Amino acid sequence: MPNQTRYGLTLLLLVLIALAVPAMAVASQANDPTPLVSPTVTLMPSGTPLPVEPTAMPATALPPTEAPVELTDEPDAEVTAEAGVQLPVSERVDPVDAGEISIGDTLEGTLSETEPAFVYTLTGTAGQSVRITLMSEDFDPYLVLEDADGNILDTDDDSAGSFDSRIGPFSLPADGEYRIVAQSFAYYNNSGAAVGDFTISVEEFETRRIEYTQEIAGTLTIEEPFQEYEFTGEAGDSIMIRLTAPSYDAYLTLLDDNGFDLISNDDSGGSLNSQIGPYELPYTGTYIISATSYSRSATGDYTLSLDQVELQPIAYGDTLQIEVEPNSNTFFFNFEANAGEVINVYAESDGSVNTDISLTDPYNSTLISDQDGGRRYDPEIVDFIVTSTGTHTLVLNVVDGEGTVSLTLERGVLPSLDEGTQQISFNTTQSNQTRALSFTGVAGQSVHLSFSVVEGATSGSPNITITQQGTSIAYASASYVSATSIDFTVPYDGEVFISVIEYSYTNISYEVALEPA
Repeated sequence: MPNQTRYGLTLLLLVLIALAVPAMAVASQANDPTPLVSPTVTLMPSGTPLPVEPTAMPATALPPTEAPVELTDEPDAEVTAEAGVQLPVSERVDPVDAGEISIGDTLEGTLSETEPAFVYTLTGTAGQSVRITLMSEDFDPYLVLEDADGNILDTDDDSAGSFDSRIGPFSLPADGEYRIVAQSFAYYNNSGAAVGDFTISVEEFETRRIEYTQEIAGTLTIEEPFQEYEFTGEAGDSIMIRLTAPSYDAYLTLLDDNGFDLISNDDSGGSLNSQIGPYELPYTGTYIISATSYSRSATGDYTLSLDQVELQPIAYGDTLQIEVEPNSNTFFFNFEANAGEVINVYAESDGSVNTDISLTDPYNSTLISDQDGGRRYDPEIVDFIVTSTGTHTLVLNVVDGEGTVSLTLERGVLPSLDEGTQQISFNTTQSNQTRALSFTGVAGQSVHLSFSVVEGATSGSPNITITQQGTSIAYASASYVSATSIDFTVPYDGEVFISVIEYSYTNISYEVALEPA
């Protein structure tokens, strides 16, 4: 055969082999049960799994060097799970029956991979108030209280402080048996089978009483990081609860007679103190006040007070004359406001009454307060932009003195950048270091907003928030500057609000200008 022909056939054979190899690899892959996507699970030191995005392997990649996991359908095959390893829903097991637990008992137990939850039977009577505590140093406990039919009555994760769980005080609704399920938070959420020792206790809870106008001094301790007080109210009562603590961050919760949270508060009482109210009671009957710390573990003295308050109506344009007599405390006024409205509030006297005022939104959160921001050190709230629609409350607190206080509520008009450059000023006598402006925006408009110091101190520390339709659309903050600016795009047609808080606490004025970006 001629060499040219031999070489041609050889070349043709090599080409056919080259074409056949990828086809063989694809066919082999089609018959291979090992997927080309290899999911990975990373275990954190705590044992909590964090899913990592699957990593696609190219068809030509070498297989993993780790030995493959052999799957089996045999009934006696067992999956071993380390603490925190995720378990499929199909592998969850019924809680182990741990028998009876009585009021006053403290029992010990151990969660394991095969026994990740225990259920205890409690026998109680209607109206009996109990507190159930689950504690562990090995895992994050989670408690569930059910009735005899398995209907969930209450759950808790961390109310006992740290990661420990506590349900109660809980008023049992009927005579009979109840189920208490002790487990880990991970297992409850189907994300792990935590293991370790625990203790569970049930105690009958004797709630302390508190009445309207009463003020009680108490102390949180290691043994009692929560203290509860019971009172009786009528549907429609407006109440005010205050919790003050000199050495820790106070935390208040109001619960109904079944132990369910109605409302809670952290810092609305000023500083780190807590305040709930004015709050309108939804039914006639028993309520529970829980006094604790924000950390749920701090200890120390506190003062708790409960008052029924009278809400007086006030409207835009009204000026009310308030007679302050000896031992007068607090006055409450409510009015309707819509998101985006600007309000001014003035509380003025002839110098004989020292007061402060605060504004509370429909959700019981204190929005702003002032003590000495106005003339003659009277309080005032100026150019405040309302962020919610609904009933707002003005709280006028009497610090000392007696006489007449004039309380005025009016619709404010913000300086408008539509009319050109504006000036805003701050001074050291004002406790309210907030000023606001506005302009009419067009959807898609890009703008440049600049601030320049023109009077007073040579530098300031402005905090600037831009909002439209109740939503923040831009933000900027600067420290010790003579000028700053912010560029942003207006999302909608309509009024845009600019709120400025000055953190230098100096006498200072800014010139504010708006121009296309």
